[in-house]
Amino acid sequence: MSVEIASMTLRELETVAYDCVNAGISMEVLSPPGRGKSEFFEDFTKQHGLLDNTPWGYATAFLAAYTPPDLIGYQFKGSRPWGPNGEDVAVTEPTMPLWMMTTEGKPLWAYRRGLLVLEEYGQGESDVKRGAAQLNLKGEVGPWRVPNFGKDGWGVVALSNRFGKDRSGVTKAFDFVINRRMEIHLKDDPVSWEFWAMNKNIDPIFVSFAMHHPQIVWTEDVPKLQGPWCTPRSLVMSIKFLAERAKRSGDGKIPDDPVTQIAVSGLIGQAATSALFTHIKLERELPSLTFVEKDPEGTALPAKADLRMLLVYSFSYRVTKENIGPVLKYIVRLGKEFTMAFLRAACIRDASLLNTPAVSHWSKQNAHLVVAISQAIRKA
Repeated sequence: MSVEIASMTLRELETVAYDCVNAGISMEVLSPPGRGKSEFFEDFTKQHGLLDNTPWGYATAFLAAYTPPDLIGYQFKGSRPWGPNGEDVAVTEPTMPLWMMTTEGKPLWAYRRGLLVLEEYGQGESDVKRGAAQLNLKGEVGPWRVPNFGKDGWGVVALSNRFGKDRSGVTKAFDFVINRRMEIHLKDDPVSWEFWAMNKNIDPIFVSFAMHHPQIVWTEDVPKLQGPWCTPRSLVMSIKFLAERAKRSGDGKIPDDPVTQIAVSGLIGQAATSALFTHIKLERELPSLTFVEKDPEGTALPAKADLRMLLVYSFSYRVTKENIGPVLKYIVRLGKEFTMAFLRAACIRDASLLNTPAVSHWSKQNAHLVVAISQAIRKA
């Protein structure tokens, strides 16, 4: 009999993770590959450092490559005083393990609060998982401790892929660990990624591609044959690569030459690459923002749905309090679905747009939609 476990989105995980840290409950977060778990928790520590007005530490341990000695440190001869006369007794003393250092190269105790993330926990060898059990559950192994575990201090999170599904080498879990930690399965949510991408200033052409082609970016299972395929992680890697290629192009535009496309296919696969570059070429068909500002009711609307989506995100990056009136009047002609996407993206970037006369006027006729946009912005 299989055990059915409900799932949640990354945005929903935010408050759950914070409460687990405070309660001293370790988590294991599972998802298909490339869903952004690592970056989510790195951002999580930065955000809560700002909220607490004191930086949080962030440390990682890549358990897929660990051996048992990597957990506790390598042993050297030492001595301890013992007995009434203080005679020395030979002991072994471990070196400080790498997981006791933050990504900034500071020891964990340099921070009052923080997060230790056990990367690729599920892919760890059985001996490593067994040895890491107390580290996972209580933040300790041998003489080493994360500071103030469960006492308004540090927390521990394990990240993994799914056993038997993701071809990631996940090994069997131990029941004595399962029953002592919270297990969270992530649900794919393009809107969560959209908020992340907008806050990271990802080029709108890629945001619109992901939102228009979720079936390409968020595939449920890994391909049957091994090779590159598109995930949110590999798409972001492609975005970074293409940004560098654009710098070389001379005009700042993303090149679409064969070498560039072959390179990108080495990150996201050939089918996804073909779809991505087809989408990139659509940018040339976008109406000018200047024309829209001058004649929002007369400027022609794009006919293709993917071109409309690209237009929505492109304009959401460039709209200001000065031109929101004519731009919104033009976008409204596309329909409520595209208007919602435009306002959500634009107001994530600049929340003050909600208070402009143009948006206020639109909101009087679409109050229920404005509530949804406001809630989305607050969660972002």
